[in-house]
Amino acid sequence: MKTLHLDGASLSLDDLATLARGTEVRIDVTPAALEAVQRSRELVEERVRGGDVVYGLTTGFGKLKNVAIAAEDLDRLQENLVLSHCCGVGEPMPAREVRVAQVLRLNGLVRGYSGIRVELVEALVRLFNAGFVPVVPQQGSVGASGDLAPLAHMAATYMGHGEAWVRGERQPTGEENSRRPSSTARPFSSRHSSKAAKVTGAPLSSRTRRSRPSPSAARPSMGRGDPRERGVT
Repeated sequence: MKTLHLDGASLSLDDLATLARGTEVRIDVTPAALEAVQRSRELVEERVRGGDVVYGLTTGFGKLKNVAIAAEDLDRLQENLVLSHCCGVGEPMPAREVRVAQVLRLNGLVRGYSGIRVELVEALVRLFNAGFVPVVPQQGSVGASGDLAPLAHMAATYMGHGEAWVRGERQPTGEENSRRPSSTARPFSSRHSSKAAKVTGAPLSSRTRRSRPSPSAARPSMGRGDPRERGVT
């Protein structure tokens, strides 16, 4: 079985194609990447201990950016961020596409810029290798900040909300289910971790094919044509 060694830099299109074809693979994270994650986490802990104002970590979001969040409410803030964006609708995305998104999001997280804990990375790797695939609705993202709704549904399954496929069997991920001795769908509790890191990005809506030339021709603004010609979408 092929193993993808995630380091935040070397994941290739061939690797993603292998995943998209439904080929069974395992993943791990390189030691250097884990060290980068740890350094990033230590910075977050330092800021929280020092009482620093950090958007989305010790403050609210958007219009509430100037509202300070009490230390005892930091975890709830992060959980509420995820759950408030679980507004997807429609049929679930194909499991193989979600698996690609899982790897893409994790590969971005291990670059060491998100302030998450090493334990979370290890848990995500463990779940992926156990055949855990979040059930993610196909529609609902606003698109202005990437895949907010789809990634929120993905993150929620890791927290014990919603459903996931585990080795092909669709099952709930809540606490009741996690008490089964054989269950892999165990909720992960994260301590003032940056949930924004889990719901930011576009691993689910990114295109895998070239754009049609007609939209760029209709709006010939500077910068639209060149990326299209290069196949960057």
